[in-house]
Amino acid sequence: MHLKALATATAALIAPLAHAACPTPADLASGIVTKLDDGQTEVHTSAAKDIVQVDIRYNDGTNDGSVMQFGHGLYLRNVIPVKDGVLRIGQQEKFASDATLRKWAKPEPNASWSNTRPDGGTAQSGPMQTVQIGNCAYDGFKITISFADDPNYVEVYSYLPTLGIGLLTTIIENGDTDAYRYVSIAAK
Repeated sequence: MHLKALATATAALIAPLAHAACPTPADLASGIVTKLDDGQTEVHTSAAKDIVQVDIRYNDGTNDGSVMQFGHGLYLRNVIPVKDGVLRIGQQEKFASDATLRKWAKPEPNASWSNTRPDGGTAQSGPMQTVQIGNCAYDGFKITISFADDPNYVEVYSYLPTLGIGLLTTIIENGDTDAYRYVSIAAK
């Protein structure tokens, strides 16, 4: 076989094994899929201006999960449980109105901000750093959110401003810590 033909054949065999491109903001329209190390999947899509919807499916052998909406991809608007693949609209929990979400600041690195409502809270962000998810790297920063109505509960996110999404990495509740590790990210 000619050397050029061998190189072309090898490239054709390797091409399907190459990694897909990392998701961009345009991919929010059809969905950005993240997967955690326990097999749980999340599909992040743009639901409205500054609202990201996350469809979560647990890796427990069921088709259970939840659909959540977040202002700026970070501030919880509402949660609808999913049982056996069916949205349970009647069990929806609302946490913030659109008017309230508009008052919350767009996340920025090295900042702190608060919502002074009785059920509000505070947020503290760290410096810009590289957030690695599988084969993709994004500029991002850590955000720690505490809640006025539950001082024993804290959430920590890796916020990816390019995509406008927050990825929950840690929950601290009554001194116990649950950590979540994202292993892949891809366009749907």
